Amino acid sequence: MKNDWRKLLCVALIPLMSLYAAAAPAGAMLYTSGSTSVNGTAVSHSSAIFPGDVVQTGTASQANINASGASVTMAENSSLRFDAEEVLIVEGSINMGTSRRDLATTAGVVKVTPASDAWTEFEISHRNGEVQVVARKGDINVSAGSKTFTLLQGQSDTRDDSEMARQSRRDNPPPAATLPVLNSSLLIGMGAGAITGGLIYTLTRSGAPVSPVTP
Repeated sequence: MKNDWRKLLCVALIPLMSLYAAAAPAGAMLYTSGSTSVNGTAVSHSSAIFPGDVVQTGTASQANINASGASVTMAENSSLRFDAEEVLIVEGSINMGTSRRDLATTAGVVKVTPASDAWTEFEISHRNGEVQVVARKGDINVSAGSKTFTLLQGQSDTRDDSEMARQSRRDNPPPAATLPVLNSSLLIGMGAGAITGGLIYTLTRSGAPVSPVTP
């Protein structure tokens, strides 16, 4: 009887565990060599990371992130934010390998995605306001401000991130402030009233009679 209850309990828990797994955030494993921190807390050897976590490597250090369909190798003195659909490079250099076309790697205003579902490898560096991208294996799509282009395997591109940001602001200026438009009849009435009032004031101040006919 006890075994029957256990079987029934296990069968009942299977749908709940499936729902929990589907709702859980997509995490990854971090493996470190040297000084590495996650959200400002030092990590030794390995740690699980989750979307929104910020990983930073120190001098003479390296970190590897293994996620579903992707592998990231961080160089020394690099910082990135890990998300389920984006790896955001704050500063430094990484090597990215992925078969996910929906996984974007962003550095400043430059965004890189694989051009196909095949395994793709590329390097991307973001230092001192400059972004450099190198396609190592497979082709990649690059979006830089208002420009979108494809880098073929073996090609590279370098962008001045600060200039790209300025260009983006020039291409998309903020909307100018507008004043409410007054009703035309109201505007005409206000103007006529102002003219009449000014004329009466001028005549009375000058001593001349308002009417040309003297009683």
